[in-house]
Amino acid sequence: MFPNEARYRAGYGQALAQDKDKRHQAESELKEAARLEPKNATFVIILAEFYSDQGYNRRAISEFERALSIDPDNVIAQRRLEDLRV
Repeated sequence: MFPNEARYRAGYGQALAQDKDKRHQAESELKEAARLEPKNATFVIILAEFYSDQGYNRRAISEFERALSIDPDNVIAQRRLEDLRV
């Protein structure tokens, strides 16, 4: 309904991620959400969580770092980054 809204794309991506066969499409939707609102760390964190869930820890670390460059005080990104670096 709202394909140009980051919130819609992120929600759709998260829903797609639940289906093993649609994970590539889910990644595309989550990337698009982060692209639509580049100054919103929340969408970058959602993408990072997706990568972490898929076992792509290097990608997840990179995205959590990007989220922190947008919002250095983001506690979620800080904690998840610490967890992945251990």
